[in-house]
Amino acid sequence: KYFYNLFKHTIISMESYSETLLRNIGKAFYLPRKQSNEYRLLLDDILNIFNNARNGTFSRQNIFDGLSRLIASMKRLPPRTTRSNERISTIVEMLQSRSFIPRTILDIGAGNGQITSALAAYYNLPKENVFAIDEKLPPVLDATPITYLNGSIPLNDNSIDVIIMFAVLHHIPPDIRVNIMKEASRVLAPGGYIIIREHNDNHDPNFYIFLDLLHLFWYITENETVDPLYLLSRDETTTLFRQVGLVPVKYSTYPEPNPQRLYHEIFGKNISVEIPTQKLAYQFINKEAKDRLQVYIDILRVAPKTIISLNNVAPLTLRTSLISKYSTNLTNNP
Repeated sequence: KYFYNLFKHTIISMESYSETLLRNIGKAFYLPRKQSNEYRLLLDDILNIFNNARNGTFSRQNIFDGLSRLIASMKRLPPRTTRSNERISTIVEMLQSRSFIPRTILDIGAGNGQITSALAAYYNLPKENVFAIDEKLPPVLDATPITYLNGSIPLNDNSIDVIIMFAVLHHIPPDIRVNIMKEASRVLAPGGYIIIREHNDNHDPNFYIFLDLLHLFWYITENETVDPLYLLSRDETTTLFRQVGLVPVKYSTYPEPNPQRLYHEIFGKNISVEIPTQKLAYQFINKEAKDRLQVYIDILRVAPKTIISLNNVAPLTLRTSLISKYSTNLTNNP
């Protein structure tokens, strides 16, 4: 009975993943009516592809070719225009919860730049204050495109208020992941934030196959280069961020059902953590001074960003150095 229930659960899980994949296909292509025989046959085709991937019957290229043939027989829907607005609503909500308004933004893994542009428009930021990194960026963009230079982000230390990395980490190979996050931490301003959108890997082979098939579908649909996946659990992601001096501040997950195990998390720069091979922007005489400053930074992150609130929570010496740069930023002033 135990093995029967285990087998039954596996079958249900595989079918659930297949249905979810088909629903995602329905975001870009017309699908038959759900109760129709054509829909059931289409779902069976998806489930068959899933089973072949799970059993190792077909290579990844075979799976890609099978999905391509399936999609080629379907009629495409008009392009969606609401995706970027849906994405930035989460970013804005998370920043509003910290009473934070960015003046500079960096989008790492910006894709086609739609989210970058929508975010720049929302905060009314000039192109010179918004930066985007991605090989897929279009030639015309409401942001400044940049590329890595010998593994480094070509921006000054502590120069960016908000960095977004939406569905990016699981595409970065492990051998360069730490260095990229060190660079992100280096350019992030004290008091600034990194916001991620990621999958919380549960190390279930079925989950990995499901996400791989989902990615393959979008690669085919958008005519993009096929990339491998390097999934991380949320715990592994948090460990990575802490390693480079970034601490979790706010977390939100999608409501159930959430087959992609998607979540958003915002991280702040912990200036009390020393990052290897990186020169810190601040030097402290002793640990007590460093810890005391961190307390005020944490208070200022959640306080209303007005001169009155700054006067109420900050001592005179700290207040003087902050007022000219607005209360969400620190300067190098002694």
